[in-house]
Amino acid sequence: MENKIVIQNFGPVKEAQINLNKNFQIFIGVQASGKSTICKVVYFVQKIRDYTLDYLMDAAQFTQNHKNEYFNNYMKYLTKQFMGCFGKTKHMQKFNVSYMFAGKHINIFLNRDGYVRFSLDAKLKEELLGLINESAEMF
Repeated sequence: MENKIVIQNFGPVKEAQINLNKNFQIFIGVQASGKSTICKVVYFVQKIRDYTLDYLMDAAQFTQNHKNEYFNNYMKYLTKQFMGCFGKTKHMQKFNVSYMFAGKHINIFLNRDGYVRFSLDAKLKEELLGLINESAEMF
């Protein structure tokens, strides 16, 4: 199964495809060509799993909010994590980062107002909603 990231117009990176199935990769390029940006994107998308577990294990997410807000709050939580890694997005040009893993897909992009948004494929969203409901029942 192919695990990869496709980056379009993110900072200095105009277009890149990163195959995450490789054990080792080297990025070579001139200064300010996007090597570090690519590494940060790879780090961030692979950290989404950890961010999700942190959210699911935080009792406050489920005891201080209505169940209809759980998923939207999760999406806001991811946005906060993104901004913590990359800063505010209002100054950025429109970009798209697609992360494909284990037959699932997350798309990260700027909306027309310049705010970062996350889009999950239907299968991933369904699985995540199930995990959110299970966590809510624990608390």
